[in-house]
Amino acid sequence: MSIRDISKTDIEIDTNKLKKYAKDLLVEFGKSKEILNILLVNNEYIKELNFKFRKINRATDILSFSPADQKKNLKEGDEVELGDIAISLEIAKLQSKIFKHTLEEEVFLLLTHGILHLLGYDHAKKNDEEKMNSLQKELRKKYYK
Repeated sequence: MSIRDISKTDIEIDTNKLKKYAKDLLVEFGKSKEILNILLVNNEYIKELNFKFRKINRATDILSFSPADQKKNLKEGDEVELGDIAISLEIAKLQSKIFKHTLEEEVFLLLTHGILHLLGYDHAKKNDEEKMNSLQKELRKKYYK
């Protein structure tokens, strides 16, 4: 697993704790051997990603990217990428104030959300959204310390 801070901001977060939390979540879902890349970015960078991949020209809190076709061509023993998650630390900081919790907690919530998307969870329909929100709360209670 790799965490790269390319935020170019003065916002700091404990990446060791973030990495441990991500590993705990991957173990929970039987994905401990898969590779997850976490990018901690600024608004400018996430806006570029959002436009490049979704044609939406604005910053967002989190983006997740799954290498869907990769799994078709795997041989036994090959490393598998679960995907990439980009989190805007600037938006996370703003949201942490709005929701009245710490920046760390907001980043962990966003990371959980992104990992669930990479695992196939979605919130396009109301019942799927409720299921995903419930699972996020359960995982937060179990692993966030």
